[in-house]
Amino acid sequence: MYSIINLIKAHRITIGTVESVTGGLLSNYFVKHFGASSFFVGAIVAYQYQAKEKILKIDPSLISKGVVTVEFVREMVLQGLKIIPSDIIIATTGNAGPGLLPYSQAGEIFIAVGNKDHIITQKIVVTGTRQKNRSAAVSKSILLLKDFINTYY
Repeated sequence: MYSIINLIKAHRITIGTVESVTGGLLSNYFVKHFGASSFFVGAIVAYQYQAKEKILKIDPSLISKGVVTVEFVREMVLQGLKIIPSDIIIATTGNAGPGLLPYSQAGEIFIAVGNKDHIITQKIVVTGTRQKNRSAAVSKSILLLKDFINTYY
């Protein structure tokens, strides 16, 4: 997956993340690479519902419908683009398990990658441990980012 860093740098794209289920693991993926400051702008980890409402400015009515949905992860991207001055935002939301959340099953995760013109999403369902599920979400996020860059840049 190291090639994603080369791809980002080759296109001179800046990246930001808005994370819930991954809790900072996705931003860590980027910042562990030397020279990350040349392309990684920043991250927001909004884990509790209050953070999603107060920091991301997501409408409480959308939150009440469930935070593990394609509509919600798209909204995370849109709000992230308003807050983080980057070309692309990657957002993650889901239920890492093992318990249930309202409106979602354990291991259900939504990922979105977007810019001011396009947003693509992916739903994954994973059945590992909590940590493995979060790691799987990071891996899938990187693959979705690669697809996004190859399609739109």
